[in-house]
Amino acid sequence: MLQFKEMHSSFSRLSVFYGLIFVVIKGYIELNFVNEGVDLLLANESFCRCMRLFRNATFHYQKQAIPEKAKIIRFLNIIEKLQI
Repeated sequence: MLQFKEMHSSFSRLSVFYGLIFVVIKGYIELNFVNEGVDLLLANESFCRCMRLFRNATFHYQKQAIPEKAKIIRFLNIIEKLQI
C-alpha cells in the first residue's frame, strides 16, 4: 500500500509540474521570447496541444474523469517520443 501511495504522490507532482509548464509556454509565446531550441519544440503543434490538454485535465473540473486521463496518457506518450 505504501508503494501505491508513493506512486500516486509522484504522479500528482508530475501532473502539476507538466500542467504548469504550459503556463510558462503561454507566457513565452505572449511575451514574444525567442530561443532556437524552445521555438523548435513549440513548433510541434501536437506537443503544444497535448500540453494544453494535460493542463486542462489537471487543473480544471472534468465531468468524465477517466476519459480525461486518457489525454494524460496520450501526452506522456508524445513526451516519450520526443525524448523530453
